[in-house]
Amino acid sequence: MGKEYGAFGYLEFKNWMDRKRFNKFEVEEKQFYFKKKLLRKVKLSSLSDMKDRNNLNDEGFPTVWLMVDCLTFGDSVHIVENMSLKNKRQIAKSFNCTPRELLSWLKCLNFIRNICAHNNDLIDISIITKPQPPKNYRQFLFKDGHRFTNKIAIAILIIKQLMTVINPKYSFYDIYHAFNRVSAGNDNVAQSLGFKNSKAIHSLVDN
Repeated sequence: MGKEYGAFGYLEFKNWMDRKRFNKFEVEEKQFYFKKKLLRKVKLSSLSDMKDRNNLNDEGFPTVWLMVDCLTFGDSVHIVENMSLKNKRQIAKSFNCTPRELLSWLKCLNFIRNICAHNNDLIDISIITKPQPPKNYRQFLFKDGHRFTNKIAIAILIIKQLMTVINPKYSFYDIYHAFNRVSAGNDNVAQSLGFKNSKAIHSLVDN
């Protein structure tokens, strides 16, 4: 949004929202509540950059780059979800995926993040709304007929695909080691985690 609309262009929701999904009233309503929430977060922020008036407009709103630091992951996903298709395509292009794939991945990761934040069990989790399987790693996922798994493996391999763009040098060894230890070479256990078999867990470090 910074590239397309400038440092403060995000404050005008009509610039970037999906106008085919939302009418004028809905756009203005979402903008009003977003701004109200954002100002509250700015006031509570301990970031030194937030205290620099050069980073704020006359109304006290931060630049788009600082604004992102105020958001929760869920807030960020919500923004992407409300974007116009053109904007979604711009982001999805960076990750070599479709807007539909990207949004399903982000929603999945937000769900997983919330589970972790509440110290709940990830090993036995079932993702209610299944994300699109990442195309580079589909062959490593358990598949029941035409349906891909909704277990933790799909979330891990989504992260793996995204990280090839964000940080190709990121090491998945610790994650691999944890899953490898749990499965102990047992295909049934690996499949209960969502992997095709125990060998598929090696995809975390082999690719």
